[in-house]
Amino acid sequence: MKLYVARHGQTDYNQQKKFYGSSDVPLNANGRKDAAKLADKFEALPLELIVTSDLKRARQTARTIIATPGKR
Repeated sequence: MKLYVARHGQTDYNQQKKFYGSSDVPLNANGRKDAAKLADKFEALPLELIVTSDLKRARQTARTIIATPGKR
């Protein structure tokens, strides 16, 4: 078994260099592009399980990976 670890895409707080810890902020436009690029990299990998926090930015990134063709 292999374990892949990834960070969520960019948020407005990331861009503004703000510390936000567990503040529930969504991905921004660049973050959605980041997530799509990450999904492309995972497309050919046999993912059995995706685990994420309950924060919007993490869930949005995971959903993008799941929605990539071949991962449904």
